[in-house]
Amino acid sequence: MSTSEHLRQTHTELGGGRGIFTEGAKVLEGNLEQQVKKLIPTLDELYPNIEFQWKKTLRKSDISPELEYTPHAKGSGVKPDGGILFAVIGGKKYPILVSEAKKQGTNDVRMSEGKKKQGKGNAIERAFKNWAEFQIYFENYNYFPYVIFAYGCDFEDGSSINDRMDAMTRYKPRNKEYIFHPKQLATIYVQEKAFTNEEIFDRIKDISTKVIDSINIENLKRNLNV
Repeated sequence: MSTSEHLRQTHTELGGGRGIFTEGAKVLEGNLEQQVKKLIPTLDELYPNIEFQWKKTLRKSDISPELEYTPHAKGSGVKPDGGILFAVIGGKKYPILVSEAKKQGTNDVRMSEGKKKQGKGNAIERAFKNWAEFQIYFENYNYFPYVIFAYGCDFEDGSSINDRMDAMTRYKPRNKEYIFHPKQLATIYVQEKAFTNEEIFDRIKDISTKVIDSINIENLKRNLNV
């Protein structure tokens, strides 16, 4: 029995789409993290005077340090699938990219095997939780580089899973970029088929460079007292 077949069997034994982190999800998350790390040397070439840093987890104590808040557990934090990418510009550290990878659905494979459909999973609910945390973290910035790559048969046209994402875009269309929207909309790319590494890389590069250029322009205006 292959690994994916074993996971689907375990999935069934656990009662459907809510109990397991699938092999496809792990592959997507790993690819996303790999592409974010691959982006850093590209940004180094584009912006030789800027230092870039990457973190896997943002501690809750760092999300809003000006508040009198102490987490119950010292290690509490938010761990987006692609981590958090930072740029050090003019001695100040700016978060420039937060990325998520969500894969949902094995029913396409199950149907081809003559098996019954399973309940749909909760990957988007996990992204929703992180989105709420990063809204607080970015409330003093004029950009919001929170991007989600979501794919799988659960995102087919007509699926209720798609409706679970609507609050993150305030009911605006998905597959559009919202990094400078004043209401901190999530940028959600969603499709049934898997994203290629090139698709992921091109989109996170586009978002990162736009954020960096915006920061540079704002800093220039500030220095010129415009």
